[in-house]
Amino acid sequence: MASPGALNALLEALKAEQEKRARMRGQAPRMSREEFYRWLDQMHERRTQAPGYIAPSPEKRAAMMRDLDCYFARKTGTLS
Repeated sequence: MASPGALNALLEALKAEQEKRARMRGQAPRMSREEFYRWLDQMHERRTQAPGYIAPSPEKRAAMMRDLDCYFARKTGTLS
């Protein structure tokens, strides 16, 4: 049986090959959910550290969420 280290190395090699082939086809490489959340966390950190950043008010946050909900509804065709 292969060691956990060897299996992890194989998994990383397979992921790298998938990303390479996706780039060759002109597709963006896919992120795992965890990678996506880390990316969002990093973006949030950069935004909040930017000079002049002001956190949105609860009303502004609610309006932004409604706008995002409408965007996803249009993308999925569920906008009534």
